[in-house]
Formats: sequence, structure tokens, C-alpha cells
Amino acid sequence: MARRPNLILFASAAVALVGTACQLPPFLPEFQISTSDPGYNSAEDVAMSDQGDFVVTWGEFNLDSEVFGRRFAASTSPFGGPFPVNANTTPSRETPSIARDAEGRFVIVWSEDDTGIWGQRFASDGTPLGDNFQISLSTTGSVAKPHVASDPSGNFVVTWTSYPPGIGSSEAVARRYDSHGAPFADEFPVSVYTTGFQSPRAHTRCENAAVGARTSTSYLWPASSVKDTAA
Repeated sequence: MARRPNLILFASAAVALVGTACQLPPFLPEFQISTSDPGYNSAEDVAMSDQGDFVVTWGEFNLDSEVFGRRFAASTSPFGGPFPVNANTTPSRETPSIARDAEGRFVIVWSEDDTGIWGQRFASDGTPLGDNFQISLSTTGSVAKPHVASDPSGNFVVTWTSYPPGIGSSEAVARRYDSHGAPFADEFPVSVYTTGFQSPRAHTRCENAAVGARTSTSYLWPASSVKDTAA
């Protein structure tokens, strides 16, 4: 994973005004998100509501690797300081991804020592909902690069790259959860291909289906059929 020496994480925010389709939105000044220094910040992700308030998550590399989040109003004023997704400082956590639902609840997922994909759900005010939970089930090989997407009701799907031991290839894997954080079934392969390198690049979901893309290929599955066939 490429790590860039970014001592403090900054962002630029845009607030769209009501106007014509050709009107460009004004950009607010750059503002600081992380508060730690020194260190390395990277792999940031952001989720925004229709009202413009948003949550940012990022990986922070100091003596250890940790994942943080921070909530902001649409004006870029912070709702408190950064918070860790887990109070435990070991093992190493990195490459987070975030998604939120229509009620403002959000879920952050991350890779843990390249051996597991984990997640944490939060209420709209940043209060943790339950404990960290393990998403990936495989105990062999390694896993990395998780992505998460949520529908408006809070049901979410997580994809990641799995590297089976000793075969020199990778596989795109996914797992679905309901709005309470309960899995519908075990993890399942996204692609029918079992050779070469498969890696999810992006995905999104709505109430009835989820769609994603991996290298040069797209896939679409109805939510109900995934629940049935993955069991």
C-alpha cells in the first residue's frame, strides 16, 4: 500500500447553491480534519448526507496504524474531535471505507493486519452501535482493500480482495448485512472466475439491488437473490 507523507489531513469542501445547471458551486476554504502531528495520514474516505453534513475516515500511521473518523456540519464546522473506530491500539488497522444511511447512521470498515476485514456501526451522533465485528471469515491467506455501501434503510454490503495462499491470484469477495448489523449469510465470491486477479474497485446499492465494478468488468445482483443463493 502506498503511504504518502501527509503530516496533517486537509480537505476542501463544496456547498452547492440553488441555481442554474451551469452555476458552479462555491468552494469553502481548505480546513483541517486530523489533529495529530507528526505522522502519516492516508486512505481517507467520506460519506455525506443530502443536507451536506459529512463524516470523514482515514488511516493514521504513527507508532502503530489506526483508523479514525470525524463528523462535520455542512459549513465544515466539526462536531467534536477525531475518534478512533476502536479503543484498542493493536493490531494494525488501515484502508478504511465508510457509508451512511438516510437517518445519518454510518458504518466504517477496515483491513486489520491483512488477515481480517472488520467493521463498526455508529449512530448519527457518532455513538458506537455495538462492538467491532469481523466481516471476513477465511482464516488462510490475506485480505485487503475493503469497500462498503449502504442503502437508505441502513442495509449494507462490504466487498474486499482476498488472496488465497500459494496460488498467486486474488478474488473479489462480498458479504451483506441488514440495518442492525446482522449478516444475511456468509461471504461469497463476486466473480465466477477462479484464476487471475480479481479485485473490487467500487460498488453501490439501493433498496433492491447492489452493483459494483472490478477490473474491466461490472456485476449486478438483486438483493433478494444474493440473500438466497449465498446461504
